[in-house]
Amino acid sequence: EKKKQSRAKLDFKLPTRDLKMTQVEAKYGNPVSVIPAIGKPPITEWKYAKFSVYFEYKTVIHAVVR
Repeated sequence: EKKKQSRAKLDFKLPTRDLKMTQVEAKYGNPVSVIPAIGKPPITEWKYAKFSVYFEYKTVIHAVVR
């Protein structure tokens, strides 16, 4: 028997894959903090109060609730 995971309904939408940094900034404002790019390809993390966004180069690859 599989257990259903409960998911709290978000009061906002997370940035979606393939958005550009400029689009995320225009919609959500400046991040609270930025973890500079590391690795190859370079991955950057922008931290907001309720979520984090991960970019490969300047494109969103993932966003997660904090």
